[in-house]
Amino acid sequence: MTDMWKTLRIADWGEVRGGRQRSPRLTAGSMRPYLRVANVFDSVIDISDVNEMLFTDAEFAQYALRPGDILLNEGQSSELVGRSAIYNGPAGMYAFQNTLVRFRAGPECDTVFAHALFRKLWHDGVFERISKKTTSIAHLGVTRFANLQVRIPRLDIQRRFGAALQRLSEVGRGAELLLSMKRALKRGLMHQLLTGSRRFQEFGQPASPQDVVPSDWSTRKLGELGRIVSGGTPSTREASYWDGRIAWCTPTDITRLREPYISKTERTITESGVAASSAEVLPAGSVIVCTRATVGAAAINRVPMATNQGFKSIVPFPDVSAEFVYYLIRHNEKELVRRGAGSTFLEVSGKSFASITVSLPDSRAEQERIAGLLLLIDREILLLEQFAQRIESQERAVMRCALSGDHVVPELSSTVSELAHA
Repeated sequence: MTDMWKTLRIADWGEVRGGRQRSPRLTAGSMRPYLRVANVFDSVIDISDVNEMLFTDAEFAQYALRPGDILLNEGQSSELVGRSAIYNGPAGMYAFQNTLVRFRAGPECDTVFAHALFRKLWHDGVFERISKKTTSIAHLGVTRFANLQVRIPRLDIQRRFGAALQRLSEVGRGAELLLSMKRALKRGLMHQLLTGSRRFQEFGQPASPQDVVPSDWSTRKLGELGRIVSGGTPSTREASYWDGRIAWCTPTDITRLREPYISKTERTITESGVAASSAEVLPAGSVIVCTRATVGAAAINRVPMATNQGFKSIVPFPDVSAEFVYYLIRHNEKELVRRGAGSTFLEVSGKSFASITVSLPDSRAEQERIAGLLLLIDREILLLEQFAQRIESQERAVMRCALSGDHVVPELSSTVSELAHA
């Protein structure tokens, strides 16, 4: 078993090189494109914004990238230092700046396995711990990275796990692409459906270019859609006000949600806590809106619930769909933030919140149809996000197996097949 493993410096596993430094003293050569820290994300290289600087032919040959080179962030905020991606573009197209470190695999190194190991070291905080920190930035350091010792398996084992990781990476990229497309679809549909520029055929014609909204829609203020309710906090010094049966919502409860509905809160209060504060128990089906700090975050409560003073909630009138109001709030988030920006800290007053103007169909059935479609898309987005997380979890599981000495690659076929049916 011992001959399957060895401990070595990263520099003994492949070539480590820092990038070319920008300097006004460098005046020879011609302008050539180079990659910098702004181009390298976690497993992704973005070439949509590439800068150029002077390189002689000899310099460019020294710093030019080849397919399979791994680029790591050399200078970054502490939690991002060492973030890496594999370059798979054309050979000799780009060089790289000294804000990056290049690792080029040696003969006993599998590139995909090396990248997975670097990602694990990054996620585990190893790169952050060895980095040298200044006031605003951390530096990985070419020498510190090169001298870092790692324990690696034999090349054939690296390749076996590298192949599994490559398949997972391809599935993950497919899931991310679907997520991006689905999110873009939602953004476009939200704008069209909530402004009446696109409608379901059975409800009438969309708004004409001359009309702000369709003729059978109304323009109202948020305060005309339902009763506006503020929140409150019982005294924390009185134990009898807390740990009761009434859910009590804070902005943290909302921001951790991954769907439009909320049923549980971290803390609860008692009826005496409600009576002794400005909190009010909202009926199920109210729209809870953060109007302080995380302005615009919102949810619909599935159970009766109170909130703290960081909220303005809407208890919708009978002719108004709570789900439709929820999406109106999400669609008008920028307006909410704008109204809160003049305060010492970000907060929208009750009066300002109630005066926000929105448009909606007179027909509740149309409101529900619009909200139903957006809810369906949100569910699809959530499923794709959960699928992407499972891919990441399996990538970590594969890497744990590889580094633990278990040379049996976990079964991937069931995970990979899920994407075909996603």
